[in-house]
Amino acid sequence: MALDGLVSPGLASSVALGLVAAATFALAAAAQHGVTRSLAGSGIRVIVPTLLRHPLWLAGFFGNVLGFLLHAAALRIGDLGVIQAVLVTQLLFALPLAGRARSSGRPSAREWVGTAAVCAGIATLILVRSGRTQTVDPTDPLLVAGLGGATMVTLLVLAARARADVRTAVIGLAAGVGFSITATFIVVLTHDGLGWPVLGLAASGGIAAVLVQAAYASGSFPVALTAMSIADPIASWVWAVLVLDEAPVGSPWAWGSYAASALLLGLGVALLSPALSPLAPGARVAE
Repeated sequence: MALDGLVSPGLASSVALGLVAAATFALAAAAQHGVTRSLAGSGIRVIVPTLLRHPLWLAGFFGNVLGFLLHAAALRIGDLGVIQAVLVTQLLFALPLAGRARSSGRPSAREWVGTAAVCAGIATLILVRSGRTQTVDPTDPLLVAGLGGATMVTLLVLAARARADVRTAVIGLAAGVGFSITATFIVVLTHDGLGWPVLGLAASGGIAAVLVQAAYASGSFPVALTAMSIADPIASWVWAVLVLDEAPVGSPWAWGSYAASALLLGLGVALLSPALSPLAPGARVAE
């Protein structure tokens, strides 16, 4: 069957934009990592002015701005759950840099399996979400912020009481939920224009950014990255299904496909995250 018989043109275009955004984010991170690694151990008074004067770091900064605009464009014409899952491909685009960081050659079998699992999970989600219609109501951002905020608070309370190895994963989950809320606010803003959701976008994005750094600092980088990368698309799918979709999901086949997609994405991220350990904050890249 032809591709246009399986996937709507709008969804296909949004997925393409999402892939370009993911690649842009990965390249921007690579550019900035290459600069910040050389400043390890320096004080804040040295780091900030040095970064602001460095052309490569600035290129990474503007790359992140471009990535954000591409991400917003993808969310404007696409499906929230699908686009956030597509952004998981940042891990795939980051693999070449990680390979350089650990002076390795070809990708390992583990990395190939992880890549295949991520691609299969995204493809499954694209197929099952194709044709779904989403609408934005004035109460949608409030509902997502309320449910998502309550989820994040619950996770952080659990993290405060958990042992160290579990705490890292739980904080990573909270960060992923925060990024899914940010994506929802982007959807609202691209449909309804500027308004109070701008404050929600800034607040959720800022809190999520702080949480992800806290997760990285609290323990294993692969554990934190895995938890965050899984929580974001799954939470985004929940907001898409419960809040934005015009019609409920009623087909057992659809529910089974959602479950299969989540399992494949989780497996892929778990397999790929250890390969990205050289890119953890403070890690040094091999020359």
